[in-house]
Amino acid sequence: MSRITWLCASMPRPRSYTSGVGSLIASPIGGPAKTASSRRSRCRPARPPRGRTTDSTATGGRRWYRTGALTATSAKRTVTVFPLGHALFGYLLYVAFAWTTRHRLPYGLTLGALLVGTQFPDLVDKPLAFVGILPSGRAMGHSLLFAVGVLAVAWALARRYDRPHLAVAFGFGHVSHIVGDVVVVDFAGVRTAGNLEFLLWPLLPVPTYPGDVVAPWVRIAEYYQSPELSPGLVLLPLAVAVFVAVELKRRRALPT
Repeated sequence: MSRITWLCASMPRPRSYTSGVGSLIASPIGGPAKTASSRRSRCRPARPPRGRTTDSTATGGRRWYRTGALTATSAKRTVTVFPLGHALFGYLLYVAFAWTTRHRLPYGLTLGALLVGTQFPDLVDKPLAFVGILPSGRAMGHSLLFAVGVLAVAWALARRYDRPHLAVAFGFGHVSHIVGDVVVVDFAGVRTAGNLEFLLWPLLPVPTYPGDVVAPWVRIAEYYQSPELSPGLVLLPLAVAVFVAVELKRRRALPT
C-alpha cells in the first residue's frame, strides 16, 4: 500500500470551513493560517495522523492541508455520495422494487425505516472513525458480514412485532447504501470504487481516508453550503415526482 505524498508547493487558494464557533481557514501544513498572497510560502511536509495509513488511491493524489482538527482538500472533488444522494438512490430503487413485487410502497413508518437504512452504514462508521474507534470511515457499517447480522436482528424484531415490511424497507435501504458506495455513477460513466476491502472487514484491512479526521457533520455542512452538480442532486426532481405519484396512488386506495 503506497502512502500519499503530502505536498505543499504551488498550492491553490485554501478553502474555508465554517462551524458553529466561527470560520476556520485551512492553511498549509506546518504553519499558521496564511492569506492568499502568501500561500506559496515555505512549508514542510507533515505525516499522516498517528496510527493511520493513507492509501493514495483512496484520495486520488489530492493535496491535504490541516488547521486544528480540520482537514481540507484543495484539488478537484471526486464524486461522493452524501446523505441526500444515498436517500434518493435508496428511495427510487425501493419504489421500483415495491411497484413490481407488490410490496408496500414507502410512506409512513415504511418510508422512515427505508431512510434510516439508507444512512445506517455512515451513522455507524463516520462518527466512530472520527473518534478513533474504527480504523476507517468505511469499515464495520459497510461490511457485508456486519450487514448480515444487522438484517437478521432487524428481521427478528420486525417478525416479533408483526411488522416485517419495516425490516424489508430497512434492509433494502442498508444494502442500497453499500451498493451506492461500490458502484460509482458520475458524468464520466459507471465504474466500481477503487477500494472494496471494506466489504469484508474485519477479514481484510481497510484504507484510511484523510477525511476521516474531520467531523462528519462539518464535512456535510461544508458540502451543502456550496453543493456541486452531481448525480445525487440530479435525482432530486425525479424522486419528488415519484413521491407525488406514490402519494396519489396511496390516497386513491384509501376507503371513501
